[in-house]
Formats: sequence, C-alpha cells, structure tokens
Amino acid sequence: MKSQFSYANFSNLNYDTLLLAALMAEKEENELRFVDLFDGREEHRLTVPLGFEDCLGHPLRGDKDHFFERTKVRLAHLHGSATYWQSDSTSCVKLSREVIKDPAMWRSLRMHEHEYRPCVVLTNSRLKRAAIEQQPFDLAYTKFAEAVHRSSRWLVIGYSFRDEPVNDVLRSELHRRRKDDDLPQVLVVSHGKRPTRPSIELALGWTETDAHSESNRFAASSDTWLKIDRDGAFGLQNREVWAEFVDSDPEWPESSEW
Repeated sequence: MKSQFSYANFSNLNYDTLLLAALMAEKEENELRFVDLFDGREEHRLTVPLGFEDCLGHPLRGDKDHFFERTKVRLAHLHGSATYWQSDSTSCVKLSREVIKDPAMWRSLRMHEHEYRPCVVLTNSRLKRAAIEQQPFDLAYTKFAEAVHRSSRWLVIGYSFRDEPVNDVLRSELHRRRKDDDLPQVLVVSHGKRPTRPSIELALGWTETDAHSESNRFAASSDTWLKIDRDGAFGLQNREVWAEFVDSDPEWPESSEW
C-alpha cells in the first residue's frame, strides 16, 4: 500500500472480513501500522466455550483511549463483523476466521450448545439507533465521527446514503465545515446511476427542501467539493478522478497525531 495520506480511517458497513483481510495482508507485507476494534494483547486472550470445542478469542476494545494514537491505519466495523460474537454473560469477543468457517460452529449454534451469538446490527432503521448506542458499536461510531472530523478527504464506496446514523455523522460535520468555509473533498464511487447527486446532497444536508415539496430552498453548487465516479471501485486508482482526489491540497494534521 503506497499511500499519499498521513493516515487513513476505514469505516465498513459490511459484516464480512474482506477489507480486514486486505489490510492484514498489507500489514504483513509492508509492515503497515494497522489497528481495528480487536484487542490483540496476549494477556487479554480468553477461552470461549462454543459447545463443540473451546476456542481462543480476544475481547474488543472497550474505550476510545484503547486505540493507539500513532497508528497510521484504522478499521471500524460500524455494524459488527462475522468474527464478532457475544454472550449474555460476557462482552463481545473476536474469533478467528478459521473458527467461524468451521461447520461445527454453526451446527453447535443451531443446537443451542453455547450461549454465543453474532454481534451485529441486523434490524430495521427504527431500532438501529438504539442498537448502535451499545458496545461495541458505540465505540465504532465514536471513532468514525472522530475520523470524519479530522479528515480533509472523504472516500465513499458502494454506499446508498440510506443509513441515517451514518448520514447524521456526515451531515453534522459538513454543516460545521460549511459554516467555517472549510469543506472536505468528497469522492463517491458507485456502479451505475445511483445514488444521484441530488440524493447525495440531500442526505448530507447540502440542500434544504420545502416542507410541502421537493424543491430546493437553496442549492449552492456542490461541484467544488463533491466528485462522483460511476465506474465502480475496481481500477479506481488508475482513473483521473482518483488522481484529482489525492492530489488536492487540504491542510493535513501532522501524522504524529495518529
């Protein structure tokens, strides 16, 4: 990973481990300084009884101060991960991909041989707000909000702009920066015609609508800060829009802060 950035924060809405695996590969190959919600300290390792066998797991971080401030790259699964499991009697733990890929794990779960369940936000939008106020999701959202606040470039890939808690964070920060005349550079990458520019602007609070219609009360152009690429994430690094995005010149915090 040859990065032009002082630091990078990834916030993932998927439950899979694809992004985690890619970052772990970079960590091994290029000694990437990387951290996620997983507390990997050996002294915190614990035994997780799963019915078919006892497995080793690690707790997730419980406080924002448990992150290493000088770490260059961070990952937060905002809605949990397939590797996060929780019981009624213990806090959330992270299991290895090998454990959750074992058919015996899921057979034991179906047979109620252990009390652990996947630790993910899998509910309707009405209940989601309450869910993300619980650990570990509250910590993930806290780090997400901090990253948005500190970052001058926002890269959004494969997102519909329909998750209101996520939109709330982006909207609040964009509103603050608009007042300070300090807008971030935002690149939205999709595959196809949606989301449209007006829907993105509306989700981020850039345009206001009349209470009785969808007409804009004001509509300053978003062209200066919002770019949209509709050719998908694959090969993005070779396209002109990416070069423009990374070559823009915002004021970056010193890397020592992270």
